[in-house]
Order: sequence, then structure tokens, then C-alpha cells
Amino acid sequence: MPASLVAHYGRRLGLSALRRRIYSTPHSPSADLYIANACADWIAEGRLRWRGPTVLTSDRAEVVVRHDARAWPGSRRQRLIYVIDDDWRAASADEGLSPYYRWKYGAVEVDAARWHLARADAAVVSSPAVAEAVTATAPGLPVHQINPHWSAPMRDLGHHDRHERIDIACLAGRVHRGDMGFLIPALTEILDARPNVHVSLMQGHAEATGHPRLHIVPRMLWPAYRTWLSTFSAHIALYPLLPTPFNAGRSVNKLIEHAMIGAAAIYSDTWPTGRAAKEAGGALTADNRAEAWVEAALSLIDDAAARQRIAAAGQSHAATLNDPAPQRALWAQLLA
Repeated sequence: MPASLVAHYGRRLGLSALRRRIYSTPHSPSADLYIANACADWIAEGRLRWRGPTVLTSDRAEVVVRHDARAWPGSRRQRLIYVIDDDWRAASADEGLSPYYRWKYGAVEVDAARWHLARADAAVVSSPAVAEAVTATAPGLPVHQINPHWSAPMRDLGHHDRHERIDIACLAGRVHRGDMGFLIPALTEILDARPNVHVSLMQGHAEATGHPRLHIVPRMLWPAYRTWLSTFSAHIALYPLLPTPFNAGRSVNKLIEHAMIGAAAIYSDTWPTGRAAKEAGGALTADNRAEAWVEAALSLIDDAAARQRIAAAGQSHAATLNDPAPQRALWAQLLA
């Protein structure tokens, strides 16, 4: 290997590199949502080329999304653009996250952010809080904020005309373990109060077991989850977020996911993105107490017209956030 490549990739050798590879995955939702979906035609034309699940290159630039743990070695481009969509600094110390995720962020993203931000020509982030984290770490580095983009169409709302079964979805995975604590008993209360309600909950919340109408969605790799979400629909979606430093960096991604499945959403009133969706008529909000979420969910279960109206407004609001044009314009500028 040439000496230049040894110098550039030397940090990836040894135990720390093995650890990064073990705790990274062969598929990257962030790479798809923050560049590949919006710029799929450029990839098809060869203007952008994959060098790993989180690294893409053009003739002049290299884009690293979160880390380069599984990327093949390659020649360094003139420009390095680093994409980060979580506050990596807050994650490794957030007790609300599972021990696995705290360890994973410490083993992968913390080191990667330190390395790439020191060398980047620009950073692309998913929220104002992440922008602040980048600026604190790399003062003077140009920072650009974009929303994620899903290329799959949103579901039609025909399922809201069927009332014999009401489906509630909670798409919060293991990374939301701390946020889900007060919601788990609320789900049982909702199920007991309305016999036509079914709840789909992502696997990883061990307390949520035993109810015959509580359906655990198995853990999936990103390609499988993406396919599953495009075929799934729900009447109501629940997304609790405690006001933690890590959650302050959350993007609008779940809001778009809820619109994709045609759901009327309920968000924590401590989440500014959720409050904005409510102001647009596309969500309800509740404070972070079980009884508040039971009340909000029952109000939607019992009012089909309101449920469908909120779901439709949520889709309209999400469509403005899910527009690929701002992403494409930024990437055209940064990759030139």
C-alpha cells in the first residue's frame, strides 16, 4: 500500500478499527436518507460512486456519512464532506440510551467525528443542535443543514375509512429505550380500553410483552425495514421524546415516516419539531405522562374524522420537509 494511503487509513488498523467494524452495519440509512435517495440518478450515471456503505466519491470530492468503518481504501479526493445526523457527543453519555448504543456511539461515531471534522472542507447536518455540536468541535468549518429524504411514496389514507380495527404504531427502536419508559404502561391501558385497537411496537422494549393485541415488530436491517415500511399502514403513530441533549439533535425523520404510513401522530410537547407539526394541523402533542398519552390516543381512536384530518395535514406538512430539491442543490454545490 502506498505510504500516503497508510498515513490516511492507519487509524483504522488494530483493535479500534476492528471494534468500529463490528459495531457498524453493512447498510446505512443515513447514507440513503441524506444523499443517495435524492441523488440516485447521479449514482446510476456514475457521477457518484460507492466506496462503502457510508462513503461516496465523485471525481473531486469524498462524502463520508457518520464514519468510514466499512469503506474500501481509495485515493483521497480534493474535498472531504462529512455528514453527521446525530449529536455524537451527547449520545455516548446519555443514560436514556441503551448501554449498547452508548457503547456503539463511543466506539464508532465519536472517533469518526473527531477524525473527519478535523480534515473536512464542509459538514452536512440534520438539525440545528447537531450544527452547534459541529461548530463547537470544528470552529470555522462551513456547516449546511438538510432534511432526510425518503423516495418511497406516502400511503393513501383509505385505511382511515375502516373502523373495525384501529392500528397504532410506535416506530421507536432500541435507541429510544429511555423515552419509552412511561409509554409502555400507557399502551396496555389503551389496549384494555378499546378492544378494536392493535399496537405494533418495535422489538427491543422487553417490558412490552404479554398482551394478545400487542404485536412486536422484529428487528430488521435497514433494507428490510425500508421495504416493510413501504407496505405498512397505521391509523395512529406515537413518538415520545424526553427532553435530553441527545434528543435535542433529532431530525424530522420520524415525522416523515409517520406520514409515509398514513398515521395521525402524537408527539411529546417538549419536541420542537412535534410542536411545529401540531401548529400545521398535522399532529397532536402530549406531555410526558402516561395518562396524557392515553387521553390523546383515545381521542383519536374515537374520532375518525379528526384522525383522518390530522393524518392528511401531517402528510402535507411532511411533504414540504421531504422535498429532495434542497438536498440536490446542496450536493451539486458541494460536489462541484
